Amino acid sequence: MKTRVTFLIFLACMSINSFVCNAQNSQGDRLDDCCSISSGKIPYNDKNIRYDGRVLIDSTAAHLFYPGTSISVTVKNEGSLCAEFSSTGDVFYWIEVDGHEAYKVKSSDLVPLPKQKPPYTVKITLASEGIYHNPKFYGFICCVKDPFPEISRPADKKLKFEFIGNSITCGYGTEVTDRSPFNDSTSNFCHGFAYRTAKAFDAEIMTVARSGIGIYRNYGEKDSALYYGCMPDNYEKLWLDSDKKWDFSKFTPDLLFINLGTNDTWEMSSFNAEKYEKNFRKLMDMVTAHYPTTTVVLLTGSMMGPEALAAVKPILDKLQKDYSTKKRLVYRFDFTPVMGDGADWHPSAAQQEAMSKELIPFVKKILEK
Repeated sequence: MKTRVTFLIFLACMSINSFVCNAQNSQGDRLDDCCSISSGKIPYNDKNIRYDGRVLIDSTAAHLFYPGTSISVTVKNEGSLCAEFSSTGDVFYWIEVDGHEAYKVKSSDLVPLPKQKPPYTVKITLASEGIYHNPKFYGFICCVKDPFPEISRPADKKLKFEFIGNSITCGYGTEVTDRSPFNDSTSNFCHGFAYRTAKAFDAEIMTVARSGIGIYRNYGEKDSALYYGCMPDNYEKLWLDSDKKWDFSKFTPDLLFINLGTNDTWEMSSFNAEKYEKNFRKLMDMVTAHYPTTTVVLLTGSMMGPEALAAVKPILDKLQKDYSTKKRLVYRFDFTPVMGDGADWHPSAAQQEAMSKELIPFVKKILEK
């Protein structure tokens, strides 16, 4: 049974009727004096709350799925907010508040934030994959000490980016440099190249990414997807193996990036180039049908070796040629291969930053055309 866990993000709620929460932020600092009395609630379906990413809003809550999904709101007065979540396990969020350095928290944490001069914007981004425990957001609880918050919806971004990918896009293991095994606590989407690239252009972001996923087979599988399916099996769904379809009318990207193939080539002796190309074309048919004028960038990831790149690059080059039109341009970009020092040989935060610094000038040139 899911137990509702209240995750409080405090804005200007510092000393009244407080209790010691014994929570820790990502640096391990003690977080005390968390306010515990509410003066009311702003429900999750309030029109002034902005959601980015694939979110399901039903009669109970807002359900968050892929990493990079976010919740944001602008506070217009001296009011204070707390965000209430629940999940079946540990979920990690990236907290950004105007005027403060961003940081990561766990879903069960109670996190006080210093008071800001209004108006200020709060953004909560799903930093972990949470594949087995997608979080639910119930709304904002308001601190009794301050006036009831006046909120507004943050303005739309001028640009929209979508990233389709695997563990590299998810920010798998970015917070270690010892190649230790995977753990949700050391992963952070917001350290990844996708988030950094979108942030560089102040773009709204949509992510459809899952660690281990491939085009025709997933990591560790020989011939085809055995468990949750490959990307072409899931792209049009709200979430992996969901019986609900995603409503593509909610989001149309200006640029769409696809980084898939690392998991298909996990074992080159059994890699099937024909299946890879056939299923990639299936995904491209979906993408171009839903986004007939969106510019597409086909990527090769930083974890692919020489043999894998030699097999995949010609296929991607062929797809670029076949799917590029005057109305829908398709580009190719290859990240510099690196031996990752993050978890399980994935790129660390510093290496992900280097990837974004490679990609950003390329994107800039596209946008200037």
